[in-house]
Amino acid sequence: MPKQNNKKSKIWAIAGKTSTQKPWRVALPILLIVGIGTWHATTIVYSYDLLESFPKELSSREGFKKLSEAFSEGEIAPTTILIKSTDDKIISTIIEKIEDRPLVDQIRPFSESDRYTKFSVILKANPYSKEALDEIENITEEQNVQVSGETAKQVDIRKINGRDTSLVMIFMTVLIGTMLAFQTKSIRAPLLILVSILLSFGAALGFSTWIFDLFFNYSSFSYRIPLYSFVFLVALGVDYSIMLMSRLKEERKQLSEQEAIAKSVELTGGVISAAGLILAATFAVLITQPVMELKVFGFVVAFGVLIDTFIVRPLLLPSLLTITSKKIGGN
Repeated sequence: MPKQNNKKSKIWAIAGKTSTQKPWRVALPILLIVGIGTWHATTIVYSYDLLESFPKELSSREGFKKLSEAFSEGEIAPTTILIKSTDDKIISTIIEKIEDRPLVDQIRPFSESDRYTKFSVILKANPYSKEALDEIENITEEQNVQVSGETAKQVDIRKINGRDTSLVMIFMTVLIGTMLAFQTKSIRAPLLILVSILLSFGAALGFSTWIFDLFFNYSSFSYRIPLYSFVFLVALGVDYSIMLMSRLKEERKQLSEQEAIAKSVELTGGVISAAGLILAATFAVLITQPVMELKVFGFVVAFGVLIDTFIVRPLLLPSLLTITSKKIGGN
């Protein structure tokens, strides 16, 4: 069978040889760096305030600021408390407990129907902030009341987003791992691919948010960024991994495991790097948008693609394949 007419690259030949001849020296520093980035990603506090993503000069954001200065942030989005009772004693007890909470500024007069009583709570904090969401969630759980309003809505969104993000990430990881197991006819390779992809995603998210916080003084990251970034980066990472593993499968027919890994990196490095650069440049266009959420998303995906293309795929994954092949042998 004739081989593909791939141009040999000294850079990728060196990368392949280095990652297979000195796998521990290559793997440990990379694992340390991406591990730090992944750890930082777990410490990010996400925002549910959409206005924070808008340019400061936008009229809606400027209006929010003026209203906050003239009255209070909580005035903009009061929370309605609904109690299934009209008993004055029960209502008074609940109101007193809510009034004593640290973030509650005031309680507006209540009204009654045949079975229900409702009143409004004004918070001292921004109604979209984490502190406000935590406060309303605690009031709901401790007082066993129903709530409505913008803050209450964001509390529900936070719960749903946390659940759905976890489910999507787990489902995608399991599904992709199963697919890779069938494609490679191996357990070791899919596990290593998934570990490298997840670390690449974590490092991209962690370092990107750290860069925006450090250099642009921006720490209000949208709750949607992790899920959207995960979907794109994992899908792209799997594509690049399949290219490498398909080449490795062919090279194993005539070379030893270590030589086959090095050769695969050499022959696929140019293709993967070119594809990575194009995709990174495509997503980097979003950085020019005025909405900060798009800037961060574009940067995370572009940065993640570059990490995967120039560090994880040509260096980390080959070194891990080499290390594990020496330990357990075979596929």
